[in-house]
Amino acid sequence: MSDRGRGLQGVREGFRVACRDVAGAHVDATQVFAVRDGLDRPVAGCNSIHLIEQRCARWLLLSADAVRTENFGLTQEFFAQMLAVRRSGVTTAMGGLERKNLVTGRYGTITIVDREGLTKVTCECYQAVKARRNELLA
Repeated sequence: MSDRGRGLQGVREGFRVACRDVAGAHVDATQVFAVRDGLDRPVAGCNSIHLIEQRCARWLLLSADAVRTENFGLTQEFFAQMLAVRRSGVTTAMGGLERKNLVTGRYGTITIVDREGLTKVTCECYQAVKARRNELLA
């Protein structure tokens, strides 16, 4: 008998228990994994065809939506990993967004200054991913 695949089952079960144990949390682990799986394809497509500045804007907006604040912790190193680009690419893209007065970034903290302006910079994937996430969470 093979143990292949059992590791993920353990992770899912542990996640389900942790979500259940968090005060006030009513999250089903299968729902979380379905959302994650349902968003992978559109994000992968976005990463292959859109400019890094557009992808940065998309990721920043989706992150702000998720944490429900315009100010959140994010290092450029982690951001580069999320976008699958070099850190220098993130530095250049963030510099462009800062020069347009859309965001500020200091010491691992990002603040969205102009959400409407940032929404104009992002590609159409932001609205598509946001709608898909809302659909999966409904």
